[in-house]
Amino acid sequence: MQLCQLLSEFSSFHLGPSGSEEVDFITSDSRKVNSSSIFVAIRGSRHDGHDFLPEVLKKSPLAVVVEDSAYLPKNYEGGLLVVEDSRHAYNILSARFFGRPGDNLFSVGITGTNGKTTTSYIVESLLNAFSWPTGVIGTINHHLGKKVWQSDLTTPDCFSFQQRLSDFKGAGAEALAVEVSSHALDQKRIGEVPFDVGIFLNLSRDHLDYHDSMEDYFEAKEKLFNEHFQNSEKPIAILNYDDPWVKKTEVAEHAKKLAFGFGEHPFRIHSLGQTVGGMNFTIESAQFTEEFFLPMIGPFNAMNATAAILTAWSAGASFETIQSALKSFKGVPGRLQRVPNDKAYNIFVDYAHTPDALSNVLNGLVELKKRDKNVNRILCLFGCGGDRDKGKRPLMMEAALKYSDQVFLTSDNPRTEDPKLIMDDCLEKCSSKERQSIVSIENRGEAIQALIENCQPGDIALIAGKGHEDYQIIGSEKKHFSDYETAKEIVNGL
Repeated sequence: MQLCQLLSEFSSFHLGPSGSEEVDFITSDSRKVNSSSIFVAIRGSRHDGHDFLPEVLKKSPLAVVVEDSAYLPKNYEGGLLVVEDSRHAYNILSARFFGRPGDNLFSVGITGTNGKTTTSYIVESLLNAFSWPTGVIGTINHHLGKKVWQSDLTTPDCFSFQQRLSDFKGAGAEALAVEVSSHALDQKRIGEVPFDVGIFLNLSRDHLDYHDSMEDYFEAKEKLFNEHFQNSEKPIAILNYDDPWVKKTEVAEHAKKLAFGFGEHPFRIHSLGQTVGGMNFTIESAQFTEEFFLPMIGPFNAMNATAAILTAWSAGASFETIQSALKSFKGVPGRLQRVPNDKAYNIFVDYAHTPDALSNVLNGLVELKKRDKNVNRILCLFGCGGDRDKGKRPLMMEAALKYSDQVFLTSDNPRTEDPKLIMDDCLEKCSSKERQSIVSIENRGEAIQALIENCQPGDIALIAGKGHEDYQIIGSEKKHFSDYETAKEIVNGL
């Protein structure tokens, strides 16, 4: 697209020597700038893009977008757009560059501390069954059918995001399921997508190394349902009213609310019955009462599935289609993913890396143990990441001790912290008696081996924290390591 066409979205701009040059890409990263790009100077929490303008101008970009032109030299004659909000401008330019692909997709935004990935995969499965090919953008990867793009962020920067929507449209997508992180909402990465459905699953302690407080964290999530719904004609908010934070959500006036949960809500989940192989549950409302089967376990997954069911129902899918697709759902990598073995051990790998997520998963396993006479002990292995919220570390241990018969403490992604000190933080509030019952092994591979060697037939062994990740970050180095691969190799080698 030509520079003049791209900037014409704005009322006032300067094209420089010529406006007919073709723009190759738009970026806020000064390291990626070249003579065919536009640079957007964004003020971040750690860095101000305006400070990099001297370096950027040496690379002769076609234009720069700034909030303050005082950072530019007085003799600057290149393309220039001065705006009040660079992030907002970046969104508009990125969407325009790719022809606003999100306008023609049935778009579902999924937010919450836990469950976003599982819900996005179930939404994908149900909408695919409804004959709407659905692209997924999230933590594990970006994919449409068998086409996969790797992902580093839960929600990418707005140019990459719009590029992926364009890729999806080009490959035949008719719908979109996006994991929407609080960072993406706070940093306005998805502002130009008119979401048809917004899902708010839950809110619990996480990312307090970024957000100042839980209230700040909540307000970032809430933006999906007020600010971002302003772009949509008839948006639908699907809200877990069992969660006190979610129940507080202020939704745009023109949006429709569907409140669900195990409580007395308009869409009530009840009659939950589960075995190691899956669970039955019923959704009851004034509009319908239907029973469903999901080949996954845990009440939290019944919640995730309900949000996806309400999404597909809102899109017009029949219950016959929804029930059939749900029954044959293949699961999600690293989300209570079973490790196959012939020793009658129930080994699961899960991404639970917050106190609430670990509590939910373990509590679900405890409930399963009560109902399934073939389940014996519950063993739990976990660690905590380095350079992240330290306050949640003892809370993770509290959850593990509360619901497990045996706890194995190990390292996760220590990053630049000493793994032993991270583990000490986890043990901080443990009594001497509790410490004696915890097996602490710093090396994660050795810890997984000790966990599995401790298993007996009928036991459930949960390996928590890293889920689908196939790496471990030690210092600044990213080394290959997969909980699933490691556990599979160990259990089948016994």
